[in-house]
Amino acid sequence: MRQLFRLTTVLLLIVGRQAEAQFGSMADEAPPRWFGTAWGGFQFGGFVPDDESNATWDFDTNWQIRGTLERELGSRVAVGVAFSYARLPLTYSSPTSATCTRCAADATVTTYGGLVRFGGGSGFHQVAEVFVGALRYATFEQLDPRVKLAPESGNTDFAFGLGYGFGYGLAEDWQVVLVQEYLNALHERSTQVTGGGRLTQHYTTRLGMRVGF
Repeated sequence: MRQLFRLTTVLLLIVGRQAEAQFGSMADEAPPRWFGTAWGGFQFGGFVPDDESNATWDFDTNWQIRGTLERELGSRVAVGVAFSYARLPLTYSSPTSATCTRCAADATVTTYGGLVRFGGGSGFHQVAEVFVGALRYATFEQLDPRVKLAPESGNTDFAFGLGYGFGYGLAEDWQVVLVQEYLNALHERSTQVTGGGRLTQHYTTRLGMRVGF
C-alpha cells in the first residue's frame, strides 16, 4: 500500500510538471475563493458488530467517489462540505438471519459532513484535511440469492477523520491532489454481538481534481 502511494505521488509530480505549461500561470489574476473537487479512489472497509441486525459486517475494498465544495479563508486554509459514496462488498454473519448465517453481501457506505483543509497554491505542496460528520450504512443485500438483509432502514454513525497527502497546482485554480484518509466511526455499543462498542475504521486512498471558480 505504501509503495502504491509513493508511486502515485511520483506520477502525480511528473504529470503536473508536464501539464503546468499547458494551463499556464494565473499569478496576474485574483486567486479564486471557491473550490470544488471531484475525487475517485479505493475505500478499505472495517469490521462492524451491530445489535440491530444481530450481525457482524466485515467489509472489503471497492471504488469510492467523493465530492467537496470549499471556500478559502486565506493563508491556504479552506472550509467546506464533503460527500462520499461507495458500494462495498462484505462478509455478513448473523445467527438469526433466515437466509444468511454467513454469506457474501454488499452495502452502501456514504459519508457527509464538514471539512477543514490546509494547503494549496501553485507547484508541489502538502495537503491536510479534517473531516467531522456522519457515516451511513444502508441497502444491505445478500449476493446469492439477491435478497435484502437487516437492518433495512440502515444505520448512521458519528464519524471523524484525518487526511494527508500531496497536491500539484497546475495554476491557481487547477490542482491535482492525492490523499490518504483515515476515518473513524463511532458505532453504538453492542450487547448481543461479541466485540462491540468500539470505533470502526475505514481507509481511503483517493485522487482528485480541484477547480477554483
